Amino acid sequence: MKIMMLSSSLPVGGRERQVVSLIKAIHENPDIEIVLVLLLKNVFYTEIYEFPITIEIVNAKSTKDYRILSAFSNIFKKHNPDVIHAWDEYVAFYALPIANILKIKFINGSLLHGIFQFRLRQIVRNITYRFSPYIIANSHAGYKANRLKEKASRFVIYNGIDEKFDKNNFPDVSILSCL
Repeated sequence: MKIMMLSSSLPVGGRERQVVSLIKAIHENPDIEIVLVLLLKNVFYTEIYEFPITIEIVNAKSTKDYRILSAFSNIFKKHNPDVIHAWDEYVAFYALPIANILKIKFINGSLLHGIFQFRLRQIVRNITYRFSPYIIANSHAGYKANRLKEKASRFVIYNGIDEKFDKNNFPDVSILSCL
């Protein structure tokens, strides 16, 4: 299975730490290949370069650069992933329609807090939630704040996957087996 993870970049932050910790856990499975796609080459978590993964940098001028659509389309066709996991609202916004056209399973992982703020980012995020077949949040509060009903295609992974976090909070069901 090939999983493509999309993020704007990897500066210091909780989401970015979760991306790295999930890649760290998944890359140990020899049956899973990981491709990480970043819009900008802003990488604080340099250990990402130590993993046997493919990294693609789009070199977008910003997260609102319309050329991201073309870049994503080319990258998706080049790597032909089985699953795309988008980690923030803008990459989800660009990737979701392309994933649908190419019939690639899509996971929206941009639900990382339980606060609803009426801003452009939140509007973009809510649009992508409504059309995303799968959503991973890091708390049930995120679903509640965004008025999203929990169902079989929506999952919660608290704080990512890392030994320092409570393993009792991990889901009993393998998310990949549900796709």
